[in-house]
Amino acid sequence: MVPQMSNKDARTLWKELIKPVVPGSKKLYELYFMYTFLGVKRGEMLLEVLKRFSPVEGKFFLDVGCGAGGLAIAFMKKSSTTVAFDIDPKYLKVARAWGDEEGVELNLLMASGESMPFRNGAFDFVACSDIIEHLNDPFRMVSEVARVLKKGGIVYLTCPNRISPRIIWKDNHYLLPFFTLLPRRFADVYVKNMKRGESNEVFFLPSYPRLVGLFEKAGIRLYSWNLEEKICALKAALSRFKSNRAGDLIIRVATFMLKHFYLKWLCPVWIFLGKKPN
Repeated sequence: MVPQMSNKDARTLWKELIKPVVPGSKKLYELYFMYTFLGVKRGEMLLEVLKRFSPVEGKFFLDVGCGAGGLAIAFMKKSSTTVAFDIDPKYLKVARAWGDEEGVELNLLMASGESMPFRNGAFDFVACSDIIEHLNDPFRMVSEVARVLKKGGIVYLTCPNRISPRIIWKDNHYLLPFFTLLPRRFADVYVKNMKRGESNEVFFLPSYPRLVGLFEKAGIRLYSWNLEEKICALKAALSRFKSNRAGDLIIRVATFMLKHFYLKWLCPVWIFLGKKPN
């Protein structure tokens, strides 16, 4: 099923279709609105990252749980072979309108990430942004991503870190303290009582090893982009000094601390790139 055309702009449709189901907090709604409509910019930044690994023009892109379609619009401007889907038809209507405003005709479908209607090895690149934490059966989605990804293809993934101090103090979905530490039953009650929604829609908040292991089980090795950026920044800061044993030691120690302390315990949102073996 594809969304019907609308003569309304994306932001108007958003306010009509999405705002009524967004939790009542004005601050939360404003942050959600702003984050959503920065989606094209986020997609353009992601494409710049991908260019470091391979050309992006003419590739087959898939946006899983596309929401309002920001990433898909950015991909579509580089590749006409871009497909985006979401399980909620309201978001697809917004995405269709936003694509029209940006001058691209999106290939949109209503589908589930846990059962993708595509042949094996159909895509060079699969984006799973802000989606895995909302799934009841995340391994099914991971298995589907591995199935539809070509050999040598790349997956992009984001996931909040439930034990990061920043997320514990104020989670990135409901802006509630200690939400991510609660069992699901209590989290449901917490969200309802704080009037942040009819029910809790964050179902999967894994540890770092569990998330990485989930993809490894499906044959995809994840690489942390958070870690890569930190190490590159450190090397740039030390580049002014002459290369010596002390500098090399600093980098090795800092890399160890970043990997085993910052990444697992402090980083608020994990950003991964993963590759399917050839």
